[in-house]
Amino acid sequence: MAKFELNRLTSYDDDSLLAEIRRVAALIHAPVIKKNAFDKFSKASSSMISRRFGGWKQALTQAGVGDRYGGGSLFAKGHQ
Repeated sequence: MAKFELNRLTSYDDDSLLAEIRRVAALIHAPVIKKNAFDKFSKASSSMISRRFGGWKQALTQAGVGDRYGGGSLFAKGHQ
């Protein structure tokens, strides 16, 4: 018999969201965690997480996976 698993978190506090980022990061084998890939596996939306932590990069950094952020900066892309 298949194991039943909730498709949402039981708590949406910061610690639970950071744990969810780490859980999903382990499932994504690409070197960069893109929002659309995250949303396929996560029980919380990337947009909600971005709002909570002040941005996607900040959320990944606080979860300890900031090295997997791939957005770069405006300056790195040649915009000034």
